Amino acid sequence: MMNALWSGGAEAMTVQDVRITSRTVVRCIGNVILIDGTSFSPPYRISAIGDPLALREALDVNPQIINYKAYVALYGLGWKLESSDHLDLPAAAPDAAVKYAQVMEKHG
Repeated sequence: MMNALWSGGAEAMTVQDVRITSRTVVRCIGNVILIDGTSFSPPYRISAIGDPLALREALDVNPQIINYKAYVALYGLGWKLESSDHLDLPAAAPDAAVKYAQVMEKHG
């Protein structure tokens, strides 16, 4: 879902109220996800800021989301999609900024 939202133009995103950046490590282990080493169990809440129509379209055409919705229908898995006029996401952690190596001057 996160990849589909990014491809739909999401400007910012959280999962379980944890800000997701290009440096966030997200892993799936069964039905548990790890976000930067912290585990979360379902149900998952994913929030994204962006053009609501573009985000919804990206979800509607994504093959993985289409497949998941089929499982929702077959097995009663959870799925709820809402739009909001106001969404307040936490700031990214300070260490999420991209850092570059610098040449150190040689002394003595």
